[in-house]
Amino acid sequence: MAIDKRFDPGRSSAGDLAANRGQEGYRASVRTTAGRRAGVLLGKGHSREACPAAFRKQRQAAQPGPRRVDPELLNLLIDDLDSRETVRKERLSYAGSMKLVIDTDARTLAVEEAGKQSVSHELYGRDAFAHISRQWVRAGWSLRYYHGFTWMGLPVLQLPDDLVRLQEVFWEVRPRLVIETGVFQGGSLLFHASLCKALGQGRVVGVDIDMPASLRETVARRDVGSLITLIQGDSASPEVLRQIEALRNPDETTLVLLDSDHSREHVRRELEAFAPIVTEGSYLIVADTIMRDLADVPGGEPSWIEDSPAAAVDAFLADHPEFERVSHSPPDGLDDLPDAVSYWGGGWLRRRACRQAT
Repeated sequence: MAIDKRFDPGRSSAGDLAANRGQEGYRASVRTTAGRRAGVLLGKGHSREACPAAFRKQRQAAQPGPRRVDPELLNLLIDDLDSRETVRKERLSYAGSMKLVIDTDARTLAVEEAGKQSVSHELYGRDAFAHISRQWVRAGWSLRYYHGFTWMGLPVLQLPDDLVRLQEVFWEVRPRLVIETGVFQGGSLLFHASLCKALGQGRVVGVDIDMPASLRETVARRDVGSLITLIQGDSASPEVLRQIEALRNPDETTLVLLDSDHSREHVRRELEAFAPIVTEGSYLIVADTIMRDLADVPGGEPSWIEDSPAAAVDAFLADHPEFERVSHSPPDGLDDLPDAVSYWGGGWLRRRACRQAT
């Protein structure tokens, strides 16, 4: 049956939306997806919008006091979600539709793609591992697998593989200053500070637009809390950059990790803002470049194909030859290892030495 997809202004809450929709699933989708993107229903007003009209209205309506659902804003969000769902299948052709058939008896993995001849791989070989691990990462992200990890008791929200590889970068670079944008509940800050303590040098600066007092208190109570400085504000704003410059010694090795607003526009602003701070041989790391490969999984957004950190990185590298994209290098003598499993693939950018930046 047809569903009335307009919000009745006479109803006073998002909970009443179910009666006007006729589908519990539709209500849940609007409340979570629209709320995540607009920052109104879930109370996260700092989210970067994929729906510009709704974002402008949200900003205009922002004021102290209890948050209420604005009917016009909600309808803008619903219309935007509906239009994206209409083109979902057409836009997801970027990744290609395929079928993976695992035969444990024959020890093979058959890859079947539309319009192509089926290709068989040895089940325990590198090619099969690449296909299976890609789907494992996609499914795990959708199931929030990465939510199950903490550091020193605080959520870290990262794939353990990426944290271990980040430790390798710390060992390689020996940074004196580590800057992270987007700190959530502080677990990743404690991870960075722990590595600095283990190396016997370095300190951490965390930047976030939302910096509750409870976060500051929790971080300060940890053993490595004295190595962490917190700055509240838009990570790409001149005000925040001035505060960082006041803390930074120009001669100290600096590493930057970007993990805040994941829209293409914001990540590109961050890249431009922090690139000059990254020292030669050190890294400018962009988290969650995997988003582009998650556009078709439950919880993903079709817009992520183009509006994602990976898209920002591609555009940035085209204009900045002083940076190079690097992949994980296995230990000497182990060149036959499979490619890394990562949420940050393609987001590890190393600043070249001046003579290399051509």
